[in-house]
Amino acid sequence: MSTWLVSPETNALGAQVMRVLDQLPVGVLVVDLSGAPLYCNAKAMALIGDGVGRDVDLEALGDFFGARVAGTSEPYPVAKYAEILFGGEAVTIDDVEMDGPDGPLRIEIRAAPILAHDGQVAYAIITFRDVTAQQTAQEAVERSQEKFRSLVQEASDLLAVCAEDGTLLYITPSLTRILGYDPDDVIGITSPEVMHPDDLPLVVDAFARARVQRRADIEFRARHRNGSWRWLEFVVTDLLDDPSVSGFVINGRDVTERKDAEAAVRASEERWKALLQNSSDVVTVIDGDGSIRYSSPSNGRAFGYRDLTTHGLTFADLVDPNDLDRVGRIFARVLETPGVSEPIEVRVLHEDGSTRWVEAVANNMLDDPLVAGIVVNTRDVTERKRAEEQLARLALYDSLTGLANRALLLDHLEQALAQVRRTRSLAAVLFLDLDHFKVINDGLGHAAGDELLVQVASRIKTVLRDGDTAARIGGDEFVLCCENLHDREEALVIAERVATVLGETLVIDGHEIAVTASVGITFVADGGRAADEVLRDADTAMYRAKDHGRARYEVFDASIRRRALARLDEHLDLRRALATRQFRLTYQPMVAVEQGEVVGTEVLLRWAHPRRGLVPPSEFIPVAEETGAIVPLGAWVLAEGCREVAAWNWGLDARPPLNVSVNLSARQLADCRLPDLVSAALVESGLDPSLLWLEITESVLMDDAGAAVGSLKDLKSLGVRLAIDDFGTGYSSLAYLKRFPVDMLKIDRCFVAGLEDEAENLAIVSAVVGLGKTLGLTVVAEGVETSGQLRVLNDLGCDLAQGFYFSEAVPPQHLEDLLDRRVSW
Repeated sequence: MSTWLVSPETNALGAQVMRVLDQLPVGVLVVDLSGAPLYCNAKAMALIGDGVGRDVDLEALGDFFGARVAGTSEPYPVAKYAEILFGGEAVTIDDVEMDGPDGPLRIEIRAAPILAHDGQVAYAIITFRDVTAQQTAQEAVERSQEKFRSLVQEASDLLAVCAEDGTLLYITPSLTRILGYDPDDVIGITSPEVMHPDDLPLVVDAFARARVQRRADIEFRARHRNGSWRWLEFVVTDLLDDPSVSGFVINGRDVTERKDAEAAVRASEERWKALLQNSSDVVTVIDGDGSIRYSSPSNGRAFGYRDLTTHGLTFADLVDPNDLDRVGRIFARVLETPGVSEPIEVRVLHEDGSTRWVEAVANNMLDDPLVAGIVVNTRDVTERKRAEEQLARLALYDSLTGLANRALLLDHLEQALAQVRRTRSLAAVLFLDLDHFKVINDGLGHAAGDELLVQVASRIKTVLRDGDTAARIGGDEFVLCCENLHDREEALVIAERVATVLGETLVIDGHEIAVTASVGITFVADGGRAADEVLRDADTAMYRAKDHGRARYEVFDASIRRRALARLDEHLDLRRALATRQFRLTYQPMVAVEQGEVVGTEVLLRWAHPRRGLVPPSEFIPVAEETGAIVPLGAWVLAEGCREVAAWNWGLDARPPLNVSVNLSARQLADCRLPDLVSAALVESGLDPSLLWLEITESVLMDDAGAAVGSLKDLKSLGVRLAIDDFGTGYSSLAYLKRFPVDMLKIDRCFVAGLEDEAENLAIVSAVVGLGKTLGLTVVAEGVETSGQLRVLNDLGCDLAQGFYFSEAVPPQHLEDLLDRRVSW
């Protein structure tokens, strides 16, 4: 309903005018000289809302109807037009956007003054017109134009534009195929340079006729780059007055073969027939009613029939039913307009029941007594169409498995979300990641890995219901989008079925393989999340399944998201700690068991967190390993530890220098730059390489023992000493222990803890010490906490020990206090 914003008795507009204004498809708003609204019709109320009142002036006009500059969130400065408007000038604003019930609307605003009897501005009338549909249509036209330009660039025929004086302004790349010239070689010159002198007057006449008739046809000879002459058939269209072209548009094709055929026909009817009989294209002559009167033998390739005329077929019988209406309309136009039609691509029915794509050109020659029919020239383009379809498929489907790719999955997921919002139905997304796929891929090779993915995709398809979508979105990651679920249990059943079909043995390259998958499931019941958010939540749940042991599924809930965000916060916190130097080094002394003297120290890392205080390594090292931050962090520990111990050694003239032991992580050991980092730390600190002991845990070494041997040899060549940490807790064999160029074994604290009262631990420690002696290795016992443990170690012949019995890890300034302390038991 329209409304007066002041008493209607004070306005000249009556009830009848209001009814008329309410029928207008545009919004109408009347304001007085102060800019205060006086009247809104129904359309304006629908667009603006009911928040308009007398206390709103023109300065706030942009705010109360929510207008903003199109494509931005900036409010539209409507008030800046007030001076023009009340100065007596109309103004149009066409770049305004506002929110509508179904999304953003593009609004055209026009404001005009209303003059009183004395010619002065009394009011202003402001109209709001919804131009969203026009904008959408314009965008569609632009997309169509872009597609047309692409087709023109790839067309086999020639398209050119030249100026009125004959200067060539544009020509398609098909020039190279037809005449051998590169388009850049001829643009900017006049075409007579390549025309046959005898045909030049005909060309000039064609352009003159085009100026009068707008369109003219011409055939002439042009010189090929190799010196030969080619016949070209051109259609010249005068578009000089079209500002978007401003020139003559020339559509042409190479008709040398046809001209040669015509010449042969004039020379000999038999020769003409022979040329036609052997034409690669199909030539069909049909009557005005569509009956086939003649077809060249090459129709066998396109249609499969030996002779179309003997089957009583019409041309319509050969056209695929899906294209019949379109072909009928084109045929009707050909009947009405003599001459050659534009090429069209249609599907035709082969005699064997298959469908072929052909490119067809029709020529109305009903008035030609020698032909008296419509000549249809067709060319089989099935292979090209298949290639185009394949390219389109590659854009939406995974080339290896044939499943949907990420782009198509997100599109289907958006549709599923829209259906959930519309019907209040239930949908689910299952995110699958194959367990230990890298082991299979590295062990059997990438070809076997690809075959595994193909077989997995095939098995996944067997569990899909009608309407479900399966996609491979990269590597060994698969996603199922399941719509219209009866309940949540149905999605869990699908997950179990996936586990079942994948669990059946696969044979890859002669190897029997059992595959499991970690599955994350998220449900969609309200459609409130975006497609990528749903996919992210399913991915998060999948990683939760990985963390809980693999070969299982986890259902996403808010707690999983909170844990993932907390993990992300830890990652970011760790990187900030690296940048702001929150890490500190502490040192735990190593003591020679027999002498009781401090001979070295192990560098231990602590995180001085500004909120959490001193954070132990067990809480942040796993995060650093996962994010890769352990590499720069480890490099800092190595350089700083070498520097500080080297500085202490300068002041220890009366006693042997201390060694320093630094732990290496798996990522550091795998980093090819590690030897350079170690060498740089030694050079910069001045530390003797023999005083640097690098510790690697037994489990890290055995993860890839072959590669570890090479890395250890590279480090050993620098003159440093190498230690196997936590020895006895892993699974290293004596064969590998012999191959590793190590100098030291460190007995894990779990064995030292039971030395005094557990015979098994005593036997293990005794065996390790004996093994070390046999192999010429230094043996270090970790976690020594009592004098009794130290006494047993001394009796066993253990070389070095460290633990709380001697000292906990201390800051660097306190280490010097321990150097002169002698341990006794």
